[in-house]
Amino acid sequence: MTFASGYAVHYNSELERVKNVHRQAVAIAGHRDAWGSDIEYIQEVLTFLEENKELYPDAYKRATKIYTDMKANNETYFNDEATELHGIVKSIATLNEGE
Repeated sequence: MTFASGYAVHYNSELERVKNVHRQAVAIAGHRDAWGSDIEYIQEVLTFLEENKELYPDAYKRATKIYTDMKANNETYFNDEATELHGIVKSIATLNEGE
């Protein structure tokens, strides 16, 4: 009985975390056009993915590669990278719909 009770609490906690991540992803995806610059949006997405890298390790790896490549190319405009990262966050928001 104690095991079942502990498992239920753990499951409920994980479900709440997924719901919270979904809400964050939806909010961040909605920020895409509201940010003053692409680099600020990129930083927000990277922070979100870093906080949730154990849930979405592949998304985090892709995002860090996009960022690393961006920095290596020494670009001054980051619209393409911001768009790519927006797609990752939007995908996470979509995956968790209905949770």
